[in-house]
This record gives sequence, C-alpha cells and structure tokens, in this order.
Amino acid sequence: MHKITYWLLLILLVVLLWLFFTQLNSKTEDSKPNVVSFQPDSIMPETKTTSPLLPNNQTVSVIDASVATSQNENQHKKLTYLEIYRMTRLWAQCENVVYAVQDNPNHDPVARLEQNLRRRTPEQNIYPSNQQIKAITQHTSQCINLLHQVESLDLTEPHIIDDKNKSKYDQLTAKLNDYLLEAKPNTAKELAISKVINLKPIWQQLYQSVLAVSKGDETQNANQIATINQQLKALRARRSEINQLLQTTEDKKELQEEYIQSYLEEQSLKAELSRLRLVDPTIRAQTIAEFNTVNNQIFEFLYAQDADVFYEAQMTLEMVTRINYIGHFPYRNIGKGQLKEPFIEYVSPGDVVLQMSGISDVELFGLVIQPATQLYLCELGADCGPNSQWIKYYCFKNYALLAAESCGMDLLPFYRDYWMSENQWQDVQMVLDIMRSLYQN
Repeated sequence: MHKITYWLLLILLVVLLWLFFTQLNSKTEDSKPNVVSFQPDSIMPETKTTSPLLPNNQTVSVIDASVATSQNENQHKKLTYLEIYRMTRLWAQCENVVYAVQDNPNHDPVARLEQNLRRRTPEQNIYPSNQQIKAITQHTSQCINLLHQVESLDLTEPHIIDDKNKSKYDQLTAKLNDYLLEAKPNTAKELAISKVINLKPIWQQLYQSVLAVSKGDETQNANQIATINQQLKALRARRSEINQLLQTTEDKKELQEEYIQSYLEEQSLKAELSRLRLVDPTIRAQTIAEFNTVNNQIFEFLYAQDADVFYEAQMTLEMVTRINYIGHFPYRNIGKGQLKEPFIEYVSPGDVVLQMSGISDVELFGLVIQPATQLYLCELGADCGPNSQWIKYYCFKNYALLAAESCGMDLLPFYRDYWMSENQWQDVQMVLDIMRSLYQN
C-alpha cells in the first residue's frame, strides 16, 4: 500500500514539474520584444512627462525587428506604421550594402571588410575578428532581406522620379518614404512619430526661407552688383594664373605680392557687395516668426520620453542625418560669410546643451554630445545592444574608428570600460545630466 502511494505521488510530482516548466518556457518566449525600443504605445508626446530612468550602469539590449524581416514572412501581412518606420531606420543603415549588392550580386561583405582593414594599415596583416565577421554577415543578410521587401512594396500611387540619374537606392528610398506616408498611424507613439516626420519638410522649407531673406535683395542695386561680380570673377581668374606662374618662375616675390593684393581687393569687393544687398527687417522678422511656430512644435516632441520620437525631432532640429555628426558646428554662426544677416536667432538642441555645459571648444563638445545623446536614447529605451546601429558603427562600419572589441557588447559598457578616457566619460556624464534636466522635467 505504501509503495502504491509512493509511486502515485512521484508520478503526480513529475506531471506538475512538466506543466510548470512548459508554462515558464512559454512566458519566456512571449516576453522577448521584437522591437527596437520598449516605449509603451500609450505615451502622449504632446505633453511633458516623467518616467523612471534606467540605472546609469544599464542599457537595454533588445532584438531588432529587422532581424526577422523577410519577404516570405511579410508579403501577405499588412505592416503597421511602426514596422514601416523601423524599415526606414534600418534602410538608412543599409545604403552601403544596397549599393554593393547592386554592383555585385555575389557581394562578399567579409572580403570587403578584410580589404578595407588592409588598406587602412598596409604595414600590418590585420584580419577581421570572428565577432566582426558574424556581425557584418548578419547585417548584410538583414539589408538584403530588407532590399527585397522594399522592392516588393505595393504603393497606391507609385512614386515618380524625373531624374534618371538617381541611383536605385535613392529611388527605393523615395518609394519607402512614400509607403510610410501612405501608412496610417494608430497608436499615440505612431501618431507622434508621424507628426514629426510630416513637420520636417515644412521646417526645412521655412528654414531656407529665413536664409533667403537674410541674404538680402539684389534687385535695387542690380547694376552695381553685376559689375562687382564681374570684377570678382576677373580677380579669381588672375589668381589662378598666378598660381601656375609661381610653379615656373624663379623670382616669385612680385607674383606673391600681386596675389596678396588680389585677395585683399576681393575681400573689399565682398564687403561692398554685402552692403548693396538690402534686407527688409519686417519681412525677415515675419519669416522668422513663421519658422519659430513650426520649430517650437517640433521642440515639444523632445519631451515625449520616447526614443524614436526624440530621435526624429532632434535629427530635424540639428539638421543632420546621423547622431555622429551632432555638435561639430557652432549653430549661432549659421550663414556666417554667406548671408548679410546670419541666422543667429536659431538655437538648436545642441546649442542649448553647449551653452549650459560651459564647454567653449566646439570640436571637444562634438566628442561629448554625440555619445551623451546616444546614451540618453538608451535610457529612453532605444536598442543599444550588440545589434544596434551605434555598435555596428564601431564594430565594422567606420573604418577610421573600428574597434573589434565593440562587437557583441552593449553600448554603455563599451563606452565606459573601453572607448573613453576617465575624463571624457565624466564630461559625457555631465552633458547627459544636462539632457535629463532639460527633457525629463
């Protein structure tokens, strides 16, 4: 009797353990988000909100949606606005792969990487690491799958490109952008992204309008301006002749003096040209006011506490396409030397941080604001893991700054433990604190 009870209890225990582990595995599989960021769709980007930050020693490593992108899986599936947006973000990273594959259908990314590594350091026999090979192979596969998917997109109104010289990549980029515009955003997150994307061309057009009125009107002094332009053309032609003569003349003193005099005369004519251009202060002020209306709308999206919304807003306001280019230029000198009244009224997000940081060296600021912005996006939930666009940059994409150690790492420990000096890391943390104070209150 005791033996029967013992075996019954044992069988019952085995069944319970089997049910427990089956349920655990199911929950584990369902908990893996196939997205680039963790932001909830209920976010309201129109208002400033606060949310708990990740600890300073953590990053979010998630699965990139593009890993699962394939033509067969998605050809019968209606893509959401967010999925199409993800495609545009990955597509921007795939430009080199798309060009390479179109030139050579048998493109070998590992061989290309080896070639570039040897070109960079011809005196050394440097080969890609196993992790670099794995990363670049996976990236190329993602891009090829995405290329096929973009080619198969069915547009309601196909995009027509008049310029036949446009590359296929540019044509497909236009097609993908049109597909995003046709898509309907449904969640609050999707609506916020679409609002920024739709405001971007309006912002750019108004910005150019400010530059145009800041250049000044040439019609009232057209004859004088035409004469000066002819004189400038003659001076530049003469300097070109002097450069050639300097290569064959032994006594260069007289030619050098003439060259210097020509340069000084050109500066004087440019100053006169600027004086003759007339800027209407009323029209300029009105144009700036129109620009600021849209500019302020986009600025509000920086407070959305959403990585994708922040990224799109900041890229628009910084006038760049890659975060790696942020911070290189003093924004308050926009148009200096080209416009009669440079657009010093415009203050970008980077400008604000620059002024608050107290950093006077703009190039130094560029080395700090870029990683600080990336880490801030990590805290908002952006993918900062081994498959993120920024780790790819160091792993295999930027041959001038390659660091094979970055492959397989999360961005934060790579920056903190490997890439940056202690002083640079402290500066990055200081700028990161400024960004938190600006956008999270």
